[in-house]
Amino acid sequence: MAVHDTRTITFDVNAFCDALVRCGRQAAKLGIRDAVDTTVQFDSKLQMVAIHCGAAHGNEVISVKGNDLVDLIVAYCSIIRVPLPALAQKKIKVVPDGIVMVMLHHIASVDGKHKTHPLAASGLARQWT
Repeated sequence: MAVHDTRTITFDVNAFCDALVRCGRQAAKLGIRDAVDTTVQFDSKLQMVAIHCGAAHGNEVISVKGNDLVDLIVAYCSIIRVPLPALAQKKIKVVPDGIVMVMLHHIASVDGKHKTHPLAASGLARQWT
C-alpha cells in the first residue's frame, strides 16, 4: 500500500494565453514566435490545444498535445509564484474550457508496521516506525 499526494491546478483560456506571452522561450519550443495576437481552442476528446496565431504570422494554426505543454506551464507557475512539488509527476489534461495540470507525488509506502519514505532508498532519509 502507498500514500500519494495528488494536486491539480486549472488554467482557463486567459491564464493559458498569459503563459504563452510570458514564457516566450517555452512557447518558441512549441513553434509559437509571438503570442500577443493569438486565440486558443481546447479539444478535450483529442487532448489537443489549437493555437491560432494572428495575421502577422499568416493566421497559422499550431496544434499541441496536452502533455507537450508541461514545460510551459511549469515555467508559468514559477513566474506567477505558484509552488509546485519538485518530485511530482506532472501531466496536462485538456478540458473544454482550459487545461489542468495534474501532479502525483509518492509520499510513502506502508509495509506492515513500517513506513518508508521515498528517499529512504537513496540514504537521505531513514525508516521510522
